[in-house]
Amino acid sequence: MSSWTQPELALGATNRRILEDTSAGLFVTVFYGVLDSSSGELTDSNAGHNPPYLMSARDGNTVQELDRTGVPLGILDGVAWEQRIVQLEPGDVLLLYTDGITE
Repeated sequence: MSSWTQPELALGATNRRILEDTSAGLFVTVFYGVLDSSSGELTDSNAGHNPPYLMSARDGNTVQELDRTGVPLGILDGVAWEQRIVQLEPGDVLLLYTDGITE
């Protein structure tokens, strides 16, 4: 399995690169998700980004906030991000948004 299909590994590698190539005080928030369209399985990691919302069509449009799984990139060396797996069903809506919406 490649690191691009394992968001937590991709975020770790990106964090190391940011820390090597930038000056102090810079950071990046990232939501990294990989959707298997045949099964509806979403594998994701969230490095301090605004949490996406999953609206379930099956459960009467209930809303689940997908919390952050780690700190923003470029802040700390040697940290890890958790991977989360969420099952999406037909008719579900995943709402992703930029921090420009909230600021």
